Amino acid sequence: MTSYREISLNGLWKNNPVLGLCPLLGVSNSTVNALGLALASAVVLVCSNTAVSLVRGVVNTAVRLPAFVMIIAALTTCIELLMQAYTYELYQILGIFIPLITTNCVILGRADGFAAKHDPARAAYDGLMMGLGFGIVLVLIGAIRELLGTGALFANMHLLFGPIAADWTLTLVHDYKGFLLAILPPGAFIVLGLLIAGKNRIDQIAVERAKASAPEAPAQSRRVRVTGRACRNHPPRIASGLRLKSEAMNAAKRLEIFRRLHEDNPEPKTELAYSTPFELLVAVTLSAQATDVSVNKATAKLFPVANTPEAIYALGVEGLSEYIKTIGLYNSKAKNVIEACRILIEKHGSQVPDNREDLEALPGVGRKTANVVLNTAFRQLAMAVDTHIFRVSNRTGIAPGKNVVEVEKKLLKFVPKDYLLDAHHWLILHGRYVCTARKPRCGACRIEDLCEYKAKTSDD
Repeated sequence: MTSYREISLNGLWKNNPVLGLCPLLGVSNSTVNALGLALASAVVLVCSNTAVSLVRGVVNTAVRLPAFVMIIAALTTCIELLMQAYTYELYQILGIFIPLITTNCVILGRADGFAAKHDPARAAYDGLMMGLGFGIVLVLIGAIRELLGTGALFANMHLLFGPIAADWTLTLVHDYKGFLLAILPPGAFIVLGLLIAGKNRIDQIAVERAKASAPEAPAQSRRVRVTGRACRNHPPRIASGLRLKSEAMNAAKRLEIFRRLHEDNPEPKTELAYSTPFELLVAVTLSAQATDVSVNKATAKLFPVANTPEAIYALGVEGLSEYIKTIGLYNSKAKNVIEACRILIEKHGSQVPDNREDLEALPGVGRKTANVVLNTAFRQLAMAVDTHIFRVSNRTGIAPGKNVVEVEKKLLKFVPKDYLLDAHHWLILHGRYVCTARKPRCGACRIEDLCEYKAKTSDD
């Protein structure tokens, strides 16, 4: 489950929603305007996140996004009516920009990407942190534009705070003639661009310092030989007699490896087709000893007919088997899925649990499946190690281990924190298409110069 600390860091810095400001930038030419829009947006973020989290189990997948937009629009209308009642002069200035909050991609993005997958408390806190990060940037833009445009700050704050704020104006430059571009709409985008550049520079300096402080790697690293074939009941193991040294690859190398993987694929996704946590749970359960392609072909027919615990449970084992009979071991998988649906209905209110204990208590769900659901559906720091990830981790030296659990623990320990959330996807895709089992395509490998594998090939 996403921690409150991680939610705070994402909202205030790492994923600060500065680019979602675009619909509101034009009128943010003063501190009071920016603060009014920021407060309105933050309230909508918190309320919409909470509302979406509360109804996430009852909204049909087919109408999920329209339903979320309606929730956001209704809340924005309430904010607009409150502003008309209590801050009418400010409302007249902001005008159309209040309804434009509904079009803010940040609000809809958080509703669909976070609130729909987390409990109401965390959803509300995420909305608060995103709103705070959003507000800080918007107010900073408004203050800079006001200062450059008029030479003063905090003018007209009484529009928001009443008579008590009538004397809050702070004139910093007397007899200032003003800088017209600053208060015109283009000035907003110039200031925003400078703020984004500043943030990127700070992030770059942090990465450079991390590289500079990382210890140097030893001159030689021991070759790791992988034997055995991975499967659910017989995880791969390393041949005995060989020592494994995780420190053979230093932190700077790992950081550069994942930086490149991120650069090539900034938003990696699972190749399983799904639109809800429940659909993902079913797809991953069916994917054991089967390809993602075969699972997607089966679920493409199944999910339009039944994509909730109640609907699939109503099919029964025989009914479900008809949809998944092209997948290996479909009879046992059908029994497991039907029984899992029953447990979800009776014990979890038809919701997929977001914790390992409850997930692994479901039939057909082991540690790897639970990790996939926790990481992909609920964006938790979990590492599902399959045969591809096991091979890549040992062959490259990123996180060598004798079995999948050891590799999982080392990946969680050694993968740079900024890349840990998506590391599972990068590694599995790299193992599936580049670092293949029989003959790795080293000639086409993006991280070939950083890899510890000795028997490199020239194949591309």
